[in-house]
Amino acid sequence: MKILVVEDEIYSRQSLVKQIRELDTAGQFEILEAANGRQGLELFRSEAAELVLTDIHMPFLSGLDLLQGITEEDPGARVVMVSGYAEFDYARRALKHGAAGYLLKPVKDDDLRQVLGEFLRHSEERREQTLMREVDSVTRYIYRRISTGNTAPDYVGDSAFTRIFPAWYFLCVYFADPAPPERETFYRLFRELRPRRGGADYRMMRLNTQLWGVVLVDEGDIREAARSLMEHMSGYDSYLGLSGLYKGAEALAEAYGQAQAAVKSKLFLPERIFHFGELPKRSGSPPDKDSMDLLRVYLEKGDAGRARVQAQRILSALQGEGAGALPVLEGFLMRLSAMCHEIACAQTPGEAPDSYTVPEFPLLLYRDWEELAAAVARAAEELCAATGTARTDRGRDIAEQVLDYIDRHYDKDFSLKYLAEQVFFINHTYLSHLISERTGVGYAQYLQQVRVKKAKEFLANGNLSITEVAALAGYNDTSRFIQVFKKNTGATPKKFRDSLLQTQ
Repeated sequence: MKILVVEDEIYSRQSLVKQIRELDTAGQFEILEAANGRQGLELFRSEAAELVLTDIHMPFLSGLDLLQGITEEDPGARVVMVSGYAEFDYARRALKHGAAGYLLKPVKDDDLRQVLGEFLRHSEERREQTLMREVDSVTRYIYRRISTGNTAPDYVGDSAFTRIFPAWYFLCVYFADPAPPERETFYRLFRELRPRRGGADYRMMRLNTQLWGVVLVDEGDIREAARSLMEHMSGYDSYLGLSGLYKGAEALAEAYGQAQAAVKSKLFLPERIFHFGELPKRSGSPPDKDSMDLLRVYLEKGDAGRARVQAQRILSALQGEGAGALPVLEGFLMRLSAMCHEIACAQTPGEAPDSYTVPEFPLLLYRDWEELAAAVARAAEELCAATGTARTDRGRDIAEQVLDYIDRHYDKDFSLKYLAEQVFFINHTYLSHLISERTGVGYAQYLQQVRVKKAKEFLANGNLSITEVAALAGYNDTSRFIQVFKKNTGATPKKFRDSLLQTQ
């Protein structure tokens, strides 16, 4: 802590500096000296002294003017006037203008000791309030790093951080309680574990209503610190995630991600404290395409029951992979959220129904797997309920449009996937279900039926060859056309034409 002594009389200044050093047995103070008020104000600005001891009558700038300048710069700084009996009226005026006290010359050790003691108490309270409100520069720097993920050099911030945290851990403390502790309560819970540190080896920030982040200096006892913290918070339903050990400020965002991932592991493991380095390595594979397509079909059809069952099958498979499958689980939930949004928007022109909110699945919020599974089931039900009427009408309209398109373009070579994704912009599995529901047969069989029907009409024209009829019906391979025609009619194209001519 910095103390600035401002006194134009050199022997008085040196005497006061000597007294302070003799009383500072713990070596807590860095003492700065200024020979006049103007120099004192400049030094205060450049060094951010927390306590100023100043004479009243000085050249360039008086002690009263210096007091005014300091309080304008930093209302929280403490200024103590040092005066003789003849200047006592000036000292009293200074008290009215914000001075923290005064000392009479010659300064007695007991009086100086009292001023220094009050300064230490005030400094500790001020520091505590600054840390509690998370407005100190290092806390703001940490928050900026983890919220933006920025790793670009910030030489001032990096230097300030590494001076305090040469090696460090990031802790995430999540409160599942509906009434988590207030800011002051959590701060004091943590501070009681490290009463003599005064915030010198940690910084904490409230990331949301239920999540706290703490950067903690490595002192070789991180496991004990984590255990003690959780024991100290035993009255709350809480979980703690711990990152790996880091050096340097550029890894803050990465460490925060590790601590968050560790807390999320509560879905897989019946623990309260999670160390990222001890979690299983990434395992598991994303749900296969058929599983996701089937889930989409049920959601698009509005079949909430089957959609729930299919979603639970996918979740159960991921649960069986263990905590290493956490990244895969998060990927699935992101895909499910995007799927719900796409389906909801597809039911009405360009946007989801007003009554519908696209689901999100923040894993930190769920105590266990059952809560997550219930949230996914609820999301399926809400989507199906919100888009029910629109889905029925739209499904009917799309089916009619698709069949009409096939009737008009039967001679072109297009797949169901192309038709779904490039023409009607819907899922091809869903389109297949629409066609089956409307016609009773699958896409390929329906297309064959349309082509065969058209081929019969062309065969009635005796001037067209079988090859020409095949081409007009959409078959470039005549042999293939004959095979399909016979399968659907029981006769070859030639025999079918002959039978037509016989009846004419």
